Amino acid sequence: MTLPEPGPYDAPMIPASVLRAVRSLSPAPPTFRFRGAVLTAALAALLISCAAPCGTEKRRTEESLAKARAARADIYAPAAYGKAAGMAGTADAECRGQERRFFPLRTFSRALGLHAEARQAAERAENEGRINEGMIRQEALNARFFAIQSVEDARAAIARARKANGSGVEELEEEWTRLHEALAEVQRRIDRSDPLAARELAERITRESSLLQGAANRRARGLPAPVPAMDRLY
Repeated sequence: MTLPEPGPYDAPMIPASVLRAVRSLSPAPPTFRFRGAVLTAALAALLISCAAPCGTEKRRTEESLAKARAARADIYAPAAYGKAAGMAGTADAECRGQERRFFPLRTFSRALGLHAEARQAAERAENEGRINEGMIRQEALNARFFAIQSVEDARAAIARARKANGSGVEELEEEWTRLHEALAEVQRRIDRSDPLAARELAERITRESSLLQGAANRRARGLPAPVPAMDRLY
């Protein structure tokens, strides 16, 4: 029997063993190489994302706390500032805890949320600090006004005692001079943005001036009146 001649579209038969040998020597298809590159890049991105958030978020939170301290929130809004600082510490601890975990199990969502809350609390503390400082400054100015009035009232009472007795009020006058000089220190504290200390000193001057005025009034009526025991003002 005679076999027909092969046509123009008939491929020659290649043994299966030869095909397997050729395939074993061929490089991986481009599709597989591309998939491997994608997986490598994804793994690298995962590793980076597991380590990066903590440092960035901590810096942002520390900047917010620094702004609050610049507004003197740690002095004029200590409760609000302490809350913000505590929240920042909790967020940082959560970050460190996650960093110690095996990276596929890490999750920073809670830490990032805590850092965001800490920054918001720091902003509130900053605003509260500015407001409170303004209020305390006004209170210091008011206290200074009352201190001036009290010192003047004590001076008038000492003048009456001198007029009634002719002498014997030198100790009272020395105490009055001390109180009068302390008024200048009140103003200096206000000028250097220390209204808390200014208010405290002005209130002490008012109290001691009242005691001194009482002693002078008793001297004016001829009654025994020792000079009030007063501590150093500043």
